[in-house]
Amino acid sequence: MTKDVYLELVPLDQLNFSQQLQELNNWKFAIRWVNIPHTRKCFANSINAAIDASRVLWNWMDILPHIRARDFVSIEGVEVVASTEKTDSLIEEVRNNWLSKLLLVQWDSWNAEDVWWDNPQITLKFLEYLKSQLWSDISLYTAIDQYRWKDEHSRIQEKSDSGSDGFFTQPFFSKKELEEWMNRYHSDTLYYWLSPVVWDKAKSYWERVNRVAFPQE
Repeated sequence: MTKDVYLELVPLDQLNFSQQLQELNNWKFAIRWVNIPHTRKCFANSINAAIDASRVLWNWMDILPHIRARDFVSIEGVEVVASTEKTDSLIEEVRNNWLSKLLLVQWDSWNAEDVWWDNPQITLKFLEYLKSQLWSDISLYTAIDQYRWKDEHSRIQEKSDSGSDGFFTQPFFSKKELEEWMNRYHSDTLYYWLSPVVWDKAKSYWERVNRVAFPQE
């Protein structure tokens, strides 16, 4: 198992994001990945922020924008269907800007009552369509949510069967849980996320949005 380090940068505003990218040049050989989420508070969507990042860091680090699968599918009756028009536009952007890696997330819970979007087929259908259209040298990773989905181990196999090239977890806050996962998966294509929690507000966020049960340790 290799020990690559990746860092998440949240593009909250243009100036701060640009400064962070310049500072990363000091970490050329320590950090391999920079992943960029897409949230409501960002000044740009993850693809546009990734394009900005790639212009600064392209020679040193891999840029990994988060792509929300729910934005590229529709639900017709009980069937999940990939939106070819939206997805083809995304593919064109990826190709034109030489992005080589994407992280597919099902959705960020902006509306907790939007239960239709819990359907696991959303990511699978989007992944399968992207895989069939993108060049083979573009890697597609998928997210693991070990808190929200108790059957996530079976979902990993489904995503792998649908073409996922690797996986990124939600943050681990328990050494015991992290070790259990690492003992179960001996793979270079599974990346574990560690995140500090230094404010009560951050702790509340993880408990409310991702259903994390923090250990007492």
